[in-house]
Amino acid sequence: MNRRSEGFANLKKAVEGFVNHKYAEGLRPRTIDSYERLLHKWIDYQGDKPVDQVTPKEIREYLRWLRTDYQPIRKNGKTHALSQKTIRNIWVTLSSFFKWAETEFEIENPMNNLPAPKIQMK
Repeated sequence: MNRRSEGFANLKKAVEGFVNHKYAEGLRPRTIDSYERLLHKWIDYQGDKPVDQVTPKEIREYLRWLRTDYQPIRKNGKTHALSQKTIRNIWVTLSSFFKWAETEFEIENPMNNLPAPKIQMK
């Protein structure tokens, strides 16, 4: 799917390629479903733009928004903030996606200098 010479795919199209790649790697369907769900939630926030136009600043802003302003809607009706572990899982998903995109599209990985969120041990 290397499209360097044809221009860059938008995020939604790139996520399709990423998901196919993860299936080919043999990841469990539940893991892949989680990746896909989290990436689409991020695209809903970010907007569907070319994959090479995402900046570290935009990703930092998204992670901040998840910590401070996002109001999750859970099936049980509770609205408490996302846990530190959930925020870390979202970072891991974005990191995995952009590591794949870095190779697939020959772009600079916006996650390279974005440290993983800390998790305080209880």
